This record gives sequence, C-alpha cells and structure tokens, in this order.
Amino acid sequence: VNGGVKVELGGSTWAGSGLQVSTTNGGIRFSVPDGYSASVHSSTVNGGIHCDFPISVQGSLAKHVSFQLGAGGPEIHTSTVNGGIHFSRGV
Repeated sequence: VNGGVKVELGGSTWAGSGLQVSTTNGGIRFSVPDGYSASVHSSTVNGGIHCDFPISVQGSLAKHVSFQLGAGGPEIHTSTVNGGIHFSRGV
C-alpha cells in the first residue's frame, strides 16, 4: 500500500496467466528485456506513465495506457493511485 514496487522481468514472456502489480502510495518501475512479449495495461490517478522505448498506445495517454510488447501474450496489469509507472529496457 505505502511504497514503490520494482519489477525485473526475465525471459521472453510471463510464464502463467498474467501478472498484477499495484500500490496506493508509490510508483512502479519495470525493467523489461529486449524481445519480451506481453499485453500491458497501466493506470494511475496522480502520476504519469513513461516508457523508454517505442510502443503503439491505446487509451488516454495521461492516466490509462494499454500497449503490446513484442508479439503480445499474457496480460500485465499495473496500477497506482499516488505515483508514476515507468517501463525501461533491462538486460
């Protein structure tokens, strides 16, 4: 509830039905390897959503964004109330 979350994804896709990451008072930072495939749905109330690599976006750019990484795949849901969400390329 009170704090940020850092997620380092590995491999080429999520091994399961999906991933849900949420916090109330904090940001969420994802490190995503090259070639990773997933369907991402992110939302924030009082923050921004940033991505360090090119994506095609669906949804309101300010508070809710859905996009596909690679070939798509299992869904990754991220949400926060008071914080931002950041996706960056990892190793």
